[in-house]
Amino acid sequence: MPVERMDSLETPMVVRVLSDYVKEWKRVEAGGILIQVNGARFTQLLVKFIPIPLSLDSKTHFSCQIDFVREGEMDERRADAYRRLKRAECTLQYQGFLKKHPNLVFPAYFGRLKSIIPDFSPDDGLIKLLLQDEEVMKLLNAVKPDRFEIILHSYQIDALQDASSAGDLLEQMALYYRDPTRITWVLSVTKMITRGLRAVANQRGMFEILKLSSDAVSRFSEKLLS
Repeated sequence: MPVERMDSLETPMVVRVLSDYVKEWKRVEAGGILIQVNGARFTQLLVKFIPIPLSLDSKTHFSCQIDFVREGEMDERRADAYRRLKRAECTLQYQGFLKKHPNLVFPAYFGRLKSIIPDFSPDDGLIKLLLQDEEVMKLLNAVKPDRFEIILHSYQIDALQDASSAGDLLEQMALYYRDPTRITWVLSVTKMITRGLRAVANQRGMFEILKLSSDAVSRFSEKLLS
């Protein structure tokens, strides 16, 4: 599919909002937009619009990935680094009763993963690094995304296609944990953005969340891989 021009009358709002960072962009399957990015640790941003059941609204989903070890480059030292990094995955959780504030916690499946991998022990190093980053936390508090996740690529593609249940996925994740083939972080942020004064600020804020947190993820990963 040809790359579309930035000055086209059909240029989506999100491309115009992020124009400072956009090298090229094109439409992809199911109404998504793939943006080639300048000025960030990641080189591509995938934007999807996820329909909300029984509603005319949709959620805006941004995702990116950072490759540290590609297919064919894995060795035992890097495999050990993968296992240590896997224990540091995190996701957004809001806390508080009247006024909710963002916090970062381990994914819910960590407990179930530990039942399959007895020596699996969560590492809060990345969480602490992000919680101490005032700009990241300020953005999370301002944008208030519905979801924000930082996870590692954890499956072989064919295994993912064959999995039929959450239990199957966890089993495949455990197999990959023992014998990983790449180290790739996947960062994503999701929010329902309604038309109005905050729409532009929210889209730009979502990108900045990924941009700044990808810097923290890179610093954290490079220490383990050095």
